Amino acid sequence: MKTKLLVTTLSVLFLVWGCSSFTNRQNKNISKNAYDVGEIVKHKGYVLSYNEQFEQPNWVEYSLKCSDLDNNVRRTNDYRADPLVKTGSLTPADYKYSGYDQGHMAPARDMSTNVEIMSESFYMSNMAPQIPYFNRSGLWKKSESAVRQWACQNEVLYIIAGPVLDDSVKQKGKLYIPSKFFKVIRASDKKMIGFIFPHSESKDGILKYAKTIDEVEQVTSLDFFSDLPDNLEKKLESTLDVKMWELSSVKGFYNRKERKSGKVSDLKLLYGGKCEVGEIMSASLRGCCSYHGGAYGPKRGRACCTKEKKVICSDGTISPGCNCY
Repeated sequence: MKTKLLVTTLSVLFLVWGCSSFTNRQNKNISKNAYDVGEIVKHKGYVLSYNEQFEQPNWVEYSLKCSDLDNNVRRTNDYRADPLVKTGSLTPADYKYSGYDQGHMAPARDMSTNVEIMSESFYMSNMAPQIPYFNRSGLWKKSESAVRQWACQNEVLYIIAGPVLDDSVKQKGKLYIPSKFFKVIRASDKKMIGFIFPHSESKDGILKYAKTIDEVEQVTSLDFFSDLPDNLEKKLESTLDVKMWELSSVKGFYNRKERKSGKVSDLKLLYGGKCEVGEIMSASLRGCCSYHGGAYGPKRGRACCTKEKKVICSDGTISPGCNCY
């Protein structure tokens, strides 16, 4: 029987949620049937099903609103075993010298509601072994940035992500290396998109790997969003319109010479402007351009010019003030 994962109908609670309580960040997106697979572990910012055999999550579920990113909470980087996993999780030492990253399923940046939730995102139960490029710059990283952009374009997103734990998994020491990862995203009851990413150093854009939810379910043997009325679930899960999930692709705010010299004082990025951010193009949702490794400009990380005093970059990075270079 397929495991059933569902997103409950939005309620007034979700529309007015705060930033610190357990129920506000957890969402209760998982049906009772899902609790039959693995060990279910509930943290304040996310819920997961832990796979003892492969020592990584079967899936990790969380929700994201644009306002969740509007907090200047720094990464804690306190990787550690998860005390709530009864069978015991891996430790950072198990990854040492393996050549693989401890890849977040629920990204740390999306857990920036407060320091406690940020810290919990570094439990090893939230990790799967990932190729460094895949995790830091490649498809997985690009998908995380895209989710943050989409969260600021929609009222709320529900995300379920994890490794594909099938016969293609290979063992290295205590690590089990997946050959694929999945991610499914639901924006209210209006649209859905899924992904099956090859665990590789591909430099492709993420939309190349977009799937219907039905297609992801076939690969993962997980049944998503089963709380919806059957006719609506069938419609949304069987169709995909990538135009509803496009990433911005506008270039040309300043030239290469200006980037090199750092003289970009004439840069004008108004609210809702667009930015060139390396391999992926991303909207400047609140007037700030940023990408992993730093925005183009004399300083790494930010390049913005707006009247706002606090802006959120397209990948979720907080700029405490507006600095025009």
